[in-house]
Amino acid sequence: MVVSQRLPVECRQKRRCESAIEEAIVVLSPGFVASPKQYFQQMRQIVSDYVRRCGEMGVEPNLAVLDPVVRTYERLQEEERSAVAS
Repeated sequence: MVVSQRLPVECRQKRRCESAIEEAIVVLSPGFVASPKQYFQQMRQIVSDYVRRCGEMGVEPNLAVLDPVVRTYERLQEEERSAVAS
């Protein structure tokens, strides 16, 4: 018997949802990295949902998936600080 078949239906649905959100981050990350200001709000919402759902399930978010997003957020913050300073 496959492990996922033994999990309660609700748990399997949550895992599929978490997996779908993770996949959305992976698919959308290149566009976000290339044009972060254009996609900032959408990516922020997706990442927020992902982190929240991971917390609800008691699993750690996949940092490899989040890494390009986090680096881009940091780059945007640095650009904003530089613009304010000048």
